[in-house]
Amino acid sequence: MPLIEKLVNHGRKTSGKNPISFRLSDIHPNLDAWMDHAALSDHLSFVPQPVDASNPPFSVISSSTSGDKEAAFDAGYVSNGSKICRLFCLAFHHFDDETAKRVIKSTLETSDAFAIIELQDRRIGSLALMLLEYWLLLLITVFWFWHDEAHLLLTYAMPVLPAVHSWDGFISCLRTRTFEETIRLVETVQGNSKADHALKGNAITVQRGDWLFSHSRTLHTWPIGYMEITFGKKVEVGSKSLNVSIH
Repeated sequence: MPLIEKLVNHGRKTSGKNPISFRLSDIHPNLDAWMDHAALSDHLSFVPQPVDASNPPFSVISSSTSGDKEAAFDAGYVSNGSKICRLFCLAFHHFDDETAKRVIKSTLETSDAFAIIELQDRRIGSLALMLLEYWLLLLITVFWFWHDEAHLLLTYAMPVLPAVHSWDGFISCLRTRTFEETIRLVETVQGNSKADHALKGNAITVQRGDWLFSHSRTLHTWPIGYMEITFGKKVEVGSKSLNVSIH
């Protein structure tokens, strides 16, 4: 997230636009790490209280949604008119289907856009990459943790950490949903009716009610590591435009 914030706001600065504020949140806040990151940027902050993505607090709900604005005002929250884009970075695959549907329902009701970002998928290449991480950790751990005797012991004398790390990545691959599976969850949340699909090049764009969804796949580790991004954006009902740009 700190890297995404820097890249996005650098791009906005070079094009003469105002910076965007980013806020970190989690149901289990990692305050020590977040304070370090937030200290390095004027545009990165965090919510110190636990945030449930399926039932977000007023402070992270968009001013453009139909939420209880009077209750929000009574609770001390005054909107500055900003819209909300939710980023699920390496997080969405942790939700089972029922939780994922609640998170999607909340996101569609209380935000203006969202992106699900995963560094893995269920393709053979991604699964193979997770298995290769076992050997990668054996190669690099001594350079990163040369001062940590326990870490070195559990890496080389008893290779527990490489095995656990590789297994965790392998399971994450199996739990990562395809774009089509995510859209089916959206359709279930919105009433089980089918979405309107449009094919543009090699990408499928889906318009469902007043939301437009798209998918992007980008190489992050040559030759088989790919980042998967599912992007959703609220649009005007009846809009014919299917122009969604994901960078």
